[in-house]
Amino acid sequence: MGARGPAPKPSNLRVMQGNPSRRPLNRREPQPSKPKALPVPAILRADKRAYQIWKEVSPELRHCGLLTALDPYVFALFCKAWATFWEAQDFVDKHGQMFVMRDPPVDRNDPEDKGRIKYLQQYPQVAIAAKYLQIAGTYADRLGLSPAARSRIQLPMVEQSSDKDEARIFGS
Repeated sequence: MGARGPAPKPSNLRVMQGNPSRRPLNRREPQPSKPKALPVPAILRADKRAYQIWKEVSPELRHCGLLTALDPYVFALFCKAWATFWEAQDFVDKHGQMFVMRDPPVDRNDPEDKGRIKYLQQYPQVAIAAKYLQIAGTYADRLGLSPAARSRIQLPMVEQSSDKDEARIFGS
């Protein structure tokens, strides 16, 4: 049987949120490094749209400390899901959501006889777009990419000291 309940949040995320549950923090949790640059996973290099998403969003995630050395593949999953959604959505925008299913024509030699309309069928890309939008939304929430997800994160305050304070404390 698998683990019960929601997945635990990383300790640093709980600290940023002010540890609302007041439970003890995991002091032995691994702390991955926060590199200045991360290599783009090979799976994204072949997909121009996913690669573009990586290039646009990853610098800001690294700046906020939400993309560490162990996270590029989780973020790559978000980029692929978002790119797949847009690929399917482009098809739907071009062709519409439905197509007509018809009976075979009665007279195959008559160009006007296209057959009787049986029903409308949804393009598979409609379901693909919906599924990958849901997947991308899940990863966006986990990575802090939505306004609601960011509202639950509180970064520690960094106090900026003025030159007067430094002179008073350390002498000039």
